[in-house]
Amino acid sequence: MKYLAEFRKKCGLTQAALAEKVNVSTNSIARYERGELTPTVEIANRIAGVLNITVDELLNGSQSEEWELKIKLSKEGVIDVSGLRPSAEINVGDKGIAVTLSGSYELWADDAKFEKFVEQLRNKRQAALKFYQEAF
Repeated sequence: MKYLAEFRKKCGLTQAALAEKVNVSTNSIARYERGELTPTVEIANRIAGVLNITVDELLNGSQSEEWELKIKLSKEGVIDVSGLRPSAEINVGDKGIAVTLSGSYELWADDAKFEKFVEQLRNKRQAALKFYQEAF
């Protein structure tokens, strides 16, 4: 399952946390990620459910060509902007605001798709600025 580690990390889960949620051993998750073991259909469905993806995405990677933007404000000063692929993260700290973007080469190369994402990011900029002003 070559995409399992990627999706698991995007969800902020350790191998142990994912294993607990799907009721398998941590060793099994590690072996799934290395391609040494294939989960049953039932376990693959449970993993996909926990990661909020389809089994097809788990096996073949994300097929989405749309940028997904979700923002969560936290008291720790981090705005987490994450989809599974592509993704963005906005970190708000006392020195300023940093943005990290990631996505496949094809999405970065397609001007129209990238501009659509940048427009979404521009629209969310106000929330980051307001949070910064209130927190600092």
